[in-house]
Amino acid sequence: MLFKPLSLDEITSIVALLITETNERLKERRIKIELSISAQKWIGEEGYDPVYGARPLKRFLQKQIENRIARAIIGGEVEDGSIIAFDLETEELEMTIKKS
Repeated sequence: MLFKPLSLDEITSIVALLITETNERLKERRIKIELSISAQKWIGEEGYDPVYGARPLKRFLQKQIENRIARAIIGGEVEDGSIIAFDLETEELEMTIKKS
């Protein structure tokens, strides 16, 4: 069976869905992740593999987003109720923590 490659819009939608799942896991601590459109597109472009499809996206998100958040939580930088925003700055994800 042959599958056609996903469009950037479809990949960006998958990124949004994966972030929604991560937000569900952080819900108990009232921590929320927000991604700018440019960050979503960058994650989609960098994390998508035409051969393997969207599967590598989850690992890429873990490395680029979830691991950084985990380190920030362990380091005491993130309080319950915080919003963690990601934006693209010169081809790198910039993380900003907005405390409540």
